[in-house]
This record gives sequence, C-alpha cells and structure tokens, in this order.
Amino acid sequence: EAERPLEFLMNALRLNQGFDIDAYQRRTGLNWGQHPGVATSLARGLLAQSGRTVAATALGRRHLNGVLQLFLE
Repeated sequence: EAERPLEFLMNALRLNQGFDIDAYQRRTGLNWGQHPGVATSLARGLLAQSGRTVAATALGRRHLNGVLQLFLE
C-alpha cells in the first residue's frame, strides 16, 4: 500500500500525455497536492500541470529517476 504512489508515478510519468490527478487520487488514496514532492517538482520545472493533468516536462523525462526520488520521502 505504501508503494502505490511511487508505482503509479513510475508508470504514469513515462506517458507523454501524463496522467489525470483524479486517477492518481483514486488509485493511491492520497491527495495529489499534499505531497511535498509535488510543489518541488513543479517549481523545478520537472513536472507541469495543466488543469487536472500532470506530465513530466522534457527536463523531467531526462531526470525521471530524480523526479521519482522526490516522491519517496
């Protein structure tokens, strides 16, 4: 159960179109905006959010392991 968020992101962030925040919340049981990794990854330009969709930026795709590390805390 504790690994669900990381497993979701490992798969979803590899998709060019990203993922829907509601899908993240349904599958993990967690609120997307409450994780500290969200604000950090958005501020660093690793992830981009448009409405209810989140996707890795070009920089985020190049450093995907680093992005995922932000969500291990």
